[in-house]
Amino acid sequence: MPYAFITKLRVLLFLLTGVALLGYPFVPLKRLNLLTEDRIQVDVYSDASKGGSSKVEWLDRAGYNYRCFIDGPKSDNYCGISIKFHDGQYLPAGINLTGYSDIVINVNYKGDDKTLILFYRNADEQLHDFSSVPKQQYIYTFLDKGELGQTITVPLNSFILADWWLYQNYIQRSQIHRGIDNVVEIGLSTNGDASKTESVYTINQLFAVGLWVHKEDLYFSILILWLTFALLEGAFRVWSLWREKRRYALHLSEMEDNLRTLESDFKTLETTSSKDTLTGVYNRAGLYKALSRTTTFDKQQAYLYVLDIDHFKQVNDGYGHDVGDVILKDFAIKLVNNLRNTDLIARWGGEEFVIVAHHNTQDGAMIMAEKLRCVISDKPIDTAPKDINNSIALAITTSIGVTQILEGEEIDSAFKRADQALYLAKNKGRNRAILCPIPHHINERLS
Repeated sequence: MPYAFITKLRVLLFLLTGVALLGYPFVPLKRLNLLTEDRIQVDVYSDASKGGSSKVEWLDRAGYNYRCFIDGPKSDNYCGISIKFHDGQYLPAGINLTGYSDIVINVNYKGDDKTLILFYRNADEQLHDFSSVPKQQYIYTFLDKGELGQTITVPLNSFILADWWLYQNYIQRSQIHRGIDNVVEIGLSTNGDASKTESVYTINQLFAVGLWVHKEDLYFSILILWLTFALLEGAFRVWSLWREKRRYALHLSEMEDNLRTLESDFKTLETTSSKDTLTGVYNRAGLYKALSRTTTFDKQQAYLYVLDIDHFKQVNDGYGHDVGDVILKDFAIKLVNNLRNTDLIARWGGEEFVIVAHHNTQDGAMIMAEKLRCVISDKPIDTAPKDINNSIALAITTSIGVTQILEGEEIDSAFKRADQALYLAKNKGRNRAILCPIPHHINERLS
């Protein structure tokens, strides 16, 4: 049956999507070793080639270990190491780094320079208009001395086009860009901030890394795949319905089956419409429905709690809405885990939650408020990003407004009092719970 085939195909797409999304964080980065022996020519150099007095010598060529003697205080005294790429026959052949995002380098360094220059030259094909030979852009960044002696990752987008190169070669604005598509040389150089000094270098690692597939591209591919499937399925279903209508125009049983399916879907939708999709607790409409179904609070004192996450806007602005969503979900989980089965909790909107619970006394209600406040503030929330090296643990607090719901009182009326108490808690410094007493005129009117 064609429909059975579509179902199997849909299940297959679900499985492929799940594997792609769940497996993506575990896909290793692609890497390109820039010290591949059969494609590079490695040399050391100094200003001696231009009449300077600095010297450089190999200590261990195979281990990329060399020594440099800087002689003089001028900034144009320099030395360094150059790695040029060729095609295996020692003809220049640049490498394309457009699919890579970072350069990973490990350099042991002994010397007085505070910074070193990591550079590359890109033979930009766009610059053919200005010369018969592509001009080799000089693009660089800095390595701080404190970074050396360990493996460090340098983003390619942190490299900049040298001003002096532009001054010497500028013809028109199209030259002002950072090329990475035809890298013919990469190297390490002194920065001229130490004079009359001896320094020793060993390059242990040098390679480029990047994603095989960017997350945005993965999501886009999955979206296109599902849209294509949906369009094909939709077209097939339209054709099938047209054919079935012609063949079974008088068979009302099929319409009844479709009606039952719609009723089932409506019931499912009705159920899910009561829940907040992010946190899983009731939304505002769901809370009203739950209150209309329960009689628990008719015979006992009911209390309304309004909770607001302190400084939540700063979390969204500083870390992004993804981290904000993690905070909201963890906040809701902590509240649910510390409530009774008879208590009701809902996300009222944004970072604001409400709880309806019964207590025999005001003291009991405030004890629960303090317990919830401590549960939130005692342990920072780990946002658990995929990159564990940049783990973010945020200390979160909450302000709580509490009031009693009188018998026969609408929750919206009680909410105004609890919200006033919440506002007072915010003004008094946040991270506190405040009880709003019931005004005498309201108590008399409802009693």
